[in-house]
Amino acid sequence: MRIPTLHAIVAISASLGLGQFPVWQQRYPASSPTFLQALTFDEATQRTIGVDFDTSNRLRVWAWDGRNWSVVPTQNAPVAGSSTLGLCHDSRRGVLVLVRYNNGLPVETWELSSGAWTLIAAVGAPAITSDFRLHYSRTRSACIAIGSAGGGPVLSVFEYASARWQVRASAQAPSNRSNFYTAYDSVRDRIVLFGGGSNLTDTWEWDGNWLLRQPSNSPPPSGTAMAFDPSRRRCVLMSRSSFTWEWDGNNWLLNLAAPPPIAGNLLAYDALRGRMVFFVSSTQPQTWEYFTPLQARHVSLGAGCAGSAGVPVLAAAPASLPWLGETLTCTLTNLPNLPLAVPFGLIGVSRQTWLGIPLPFDVASLGAPGCFLLTSVETSVQLVNNMGVAQWQFSIPATVSLLGASFYQQALVLDPTANAFGAVFSNGAHATIGDR
Repeated sequence: MRIPTLHAIVAISASLGLGQFPVWQQRYPASSPTFLQALTFDEATQRTIGVDFDTSNRLRVWAWDGRNWSVVPTQNAPVAGSSTLGLCHDSRRGVLVLVRYNNGLPVETWELSSGAWTLIAAVGAPAITSDFRLHYSRTRSACIAIGSAGGGPVLSVFEYASARWQVRASAQAPSNRSNFYTAYDSVRDRIVLFGGGSNLTDTWEWDGNWLLRQPSNSPPPSGTAMAFDPSRRRCVLMSRSSFTWEWDGNNWLLNLAAPPPIAGNLLAYDALRGRMVFFVSSTQPQTWEYFTPLQARHVSLGAGCAGSAGVPVLAAAPASLPWLGETLTCTLTNLPNLPLAVPFGLIGVSRQTWLGIPLPFDVASLGAPGCFLLTSVETSVQLVNNMGVAQWQFSIPATVSLLGASFYQQALVLDPTANAFGAVFSNGAHATIGDR
């Protein structure tokens, strides 16, 4: 539901400024690897993970925490062999999966769990070429490898799960190629592939079948790395022409902000810190980060109080954040499935005071023990209770002066049997308006 007064409400706390585009920033860690072979984000440790081989020719694991690279001790590490590696984190099982090219033989599949590496006797391991890409799909609970198998005319797709590899056929597919770039779009549940070779600029998407897209704009026919930013819902491609391109699901968009034109790079999204990590392997290695200075955020505050159906929970819908000029969607759950259980969304600009009353305000004095009002109330809107769930939508105006502004949300739910006050409250939320 659109809130017409949101512009005026949020403008109270907004600071004037210019539109913010993502920027590149070089980091200067005290310690760093020199030549990483693969890079991914580990959801269990909330660190960006890279791998190389140490002086004893054993695989070594590095972790980036936003300031420094540090070595992660492991046992039974693979010995040096092919340096063509793929790395992904299986978030369902909480393990790192390493796939290594095996000189024309079926690939080696390794897993890192509880600090120890294990070589998996995987069934159906494909004999893919050295130029392959590896991603994890949460929806499929599988690692997905894309590459050429047997020198065929098209690229092949293989899924790895439960110690078994399976080929996934498609009616059409990208032509066989090298030096292509891929990213897993976790919001739309598909792999995006761009270009390859020396002159290809085609864009494909795989969601179980390949689809050739027809964007009006395309990057030049070369790149260095690509990864997906789920908070901004865009694939980020670093091109060798020193420009950064972004795929929004329909078209390629050019961002002129880019580090110097450097090759041999790896790119991964740091979900904890909301930014891309770009690593340049070299005798003088470089670590860069790509991020929006004013990022959209939606953070839960405080706690709600129990009603007849439990504690109402307010949260932003998956992949929905308060981006400038877009719609923020929130869900309210644990509502009584009763005609009189009407929810109301509250929006304010302060969590300190309201009408001279200090916040949070204890509603026990009004007959609702354990309930607190967490935000000022500059406006409210009646929501629709649909079998115990309500959806709350409103548009963020596309006004530059709102960038970085904050507002607060909470829900009040009429619940006559819950207490003498006849209503309960959800948790609160602190929203910050950002720009993609």
